[in-house]
Amino acid sequence: MGIILKSKILPDNRIKLKVCLGEDEALFLKGCIRNIRIFSSDLCTQESCITERGKNGVTKYFKIPQKLRNRKKKKFSDIKCQRIESGNKVMFVYLVSHEKNKLF
Repeated sequence: MGIILKSKILPDNRIKLKVCLGEDEALFLKGCIRNIRIFSSDLCTQESCITERGKNGVTKYFKIPQKLRNRKKKKFSDIKCQRIESGNKVMFVYLVSHEKNKLF
């Protein structure tokens, strides 16, 4: 897990952060230095569950909580997923194209 050491508000209302990461988390970025998103697992407050289907429950589905769903059904395209392991937690981050699918 990383920690924010210092923050400074720039004249154009952006915020400059000085971040300290462990070596494993820095390597996880694979050299990417642009389009980085920072989030905290402490902000995950919506309860959800995983549904298992198939023989011996080998197929698993992540349920999107009712509060986060859009009432209108949308077709999905250009969906990407990333698995992040940190200590005793596993995080799955899904990226759904906002321009094509006004999902959330």
